[in-house]
Amino acid sequence: MIVAIILGGTIPQINVKLIAVFAYICIASIIAYTLWYYILKTNELGLVSIPGALTPTEAQNAYTYGADFVKLFPAEVVGGVGMLKALAGPYGSMKFMPTGGVSVKNVESYLALKNVVCCGGSWMVPGDLMDKGDFAGIEALARE
Repeated sequence: MIVAIILGGTIPQINVKLIAVFAYICIASIIAYTLWYYILKTNELGLVSIPGALTPTEAQNAYTYGADFVKLFPAEVVGGVGMLKALAGPYGSMKFMPTGGVSVKNVESYLALKNVVCCGGSWMVPGDLMDKGDFAGIEALARE
């Protein structure tokens, strides 16, 4: 069974005030591009931190600073499933959320990996359906 959890999305301009607001309104997690201070602050407030990483070094640094798991972006561009399989050896306890090139056609191959906790993808929430308020259509895509 696949369960979908809606997260805050990637916040490009994260700052301390915004993290505090998210904590106040009970957003469970924050996904952001930046690493060090953001991870420490989200952990301090009891939020789930999901910093982005492109390289194994960035992923290791995120994990070292206490990230709950790491957003691998753009997953398909940097090797996709193969990259995550390679990372499973030296980083066996690290967990990932691949995004970027993940689609309905390949999401199952990602979710089959032990080091993947969830996947993200804009295919589930296309702009035209959002503009129309077609939440039934969005739900149908998410269930694929």
